[in-house]
Amino acid sequence: MLHLLINIFSSVMLASSNFFMQVLNAPTRSEVDAAHAQGRWVDIGVPSWRNAFILSRFKRLACLSLLLTSVPIHMIFNSSLFKIDKRMGDFHATIATEAFADGGSYFLPGVSMITSELYREGNNNDTGWKRTFEDDFGDTSLLPSFQDLATNNFSKQTANMSEAATQVSNWDKLGLTDCQGLFGQSTCTGLNNYRNLVIVLKGSGWKRSELWNLSASGEEVWQPIVPRDESNNLWFSSQCNMRGTLSQNGYASCSTNCDIFFQWSKSKGDSRTFLKLSAWFPAHHNESNWNETLYSSVKNDFMLGFNSGDFELDHCRAEPRDNMCSIALAKPLLLVVVVSILVKISTCIVVMLVLGNEEPLVTLGDAVASFISIEPRPKFVSGLMTHNIVQDRERDGTIYEPLGPRKWFRRQHHRSPTVSTGAWVKAYCLFIPGFIVLLFIVVGQFNIDIS
Repeated sequence: MLHLLINIFSSVMLASSNFFMQVLNAPTRSEVDAAHAQGRWVDIGVPSWRNAFILSRFKRLACLSLLLTSVPIHMIFNSSLFKIDKRMGDFHATIATEAFADGGSYFLPGVSMITSELYREGNNNDTGWKRTFEDDFGDTSLLPSFQDLATNNFSKQTANMSEAATQVSNWDKLGLTDCQGLFGQSTCTGLNNYRNLVIVLKGSGWKRSELWNLSASGEEVWQPIVPRDESNNLWFSSQCNMRGTLSQNGYASCSTNCDIFFQWSKSKGDSRTFLKLSAWFPAHHNESNWNETLYSSVKNDFMLGFNSGDFELDHCRAEPRDNMCSIALAKPLLLVVVVSILVKISTCIVVMLVLGNEEPLVTLGDAVASFISIEPRPKFVSGLMTHNIVQDRERDGTIYEPLGPRKWFRRQHHRSPTVSTGAWVKAYCLFIPGFIVLLFIVVGQFNIDIS
């Protein structure tokens, strides 16, 4: 809407300026007579470069001023004001079941039982779990530790989960493709319309006893935090962040530190999508990263006692973000536009004051009315005068002699010579280079898209 108003204002200014330039480019009766006396002709009713070199110096300077001040209004005005597209990179991501949105029970840190110890206890030489956790599981510094959970010292995490649980049913429902495109690794472009996210899994929750095969000591320490036989509809939750990066080739890309949330796989037989648990608990990780008391299993089972297949995804819920419209102002560009408008207005005022009494022959009707109402000079030739006659007589100095009787020759006229060959050549000299430049731009853009 803003640029529409700018374009309307610019069009009014340029139309007014164009009218003044047409008036300045039109000759007066005295200038026409002077040109005829010199054996020259002028254009009436059309903008003409020829007239620009015949008319007065004041008119030429005024036309040049109006022309130069039109360039910033036409080229820069739209660029001086622009809308700011504010994109955010922070969001809170949660993986839960459908029952989570319906008020189902949940216990932090979720059935995944991931705490900050899994990150902090990894050593710097470990290239397995520690690196994965650091890069893909969100801001690990905000994850509660087991000590925080045991002492109920995780009020911030509780507040985030409570807000998501109570509001998620009112959030926008997104398909899995749209969800991964907005929040996933490499396909993200920053968040404009959304903030927090809940990835909804099919099912009605889990019991810890159905998923984990903990030792007796592990059962004892986890029972007050995540009860063994109570339904838990929360899998995992973390604070995430997107960031823009620039490659060595100059291409911009987007990445997120919560890529683990979008490690999905498609089933071969149908269109179902699953959360890949092998990415969450890789079999190749170093077991030293697991505290034996917290996560030790009774047997040396697959994935340290975690017994489950992949989880089927249903949809996503995204919290709408209030998108405030902001306008930015390029002060140097706007200053150039304002100065151009002031100079243009001043030029128009000066033209009206200096040439206010003149009557330019802007249209052919003005010229006809002038020659009917005002007699030519007595010694000036009258009659059926043509351009060729004026040029021929100007060469031999007989321009003021009477025409005398002439024989009429009937000629067949065609429409094709209406526009002169010179006009066609000038038009194509301007058109062809512009078309070639446009073609190079289109081809270059096409090559960029292909690469």
